[in-house]
Amino acid sequence: MKIKSPATCIKAHLTTCAIQSRLFFRADELVARGVQLRAQSVGDQQIRFNVYIFNIQPGVTINYADGTSRRN
Repeated sequence: MKIKSPATCIKAHLTTCAIQSRLFFRADELVARGVQLRAQSVGDQQIRFNVYIFNIQPGVTINYADGTSRRN
């Protein structure tokens, strides 16, 4: 199943989505390791998902502690 953006959900289904996001850090890191994104349509329950999105990029090393990054 391909997850579309919340804005696309609203337009496609002509409904309202309740959206919640939560960042995940380890200890005192400055950059989040990832984000949990939850959405659910209000009323009809047609749209409902709960996903974790890792903060990674192929070919890039992220230093989560100080916020820097570099290409590999």
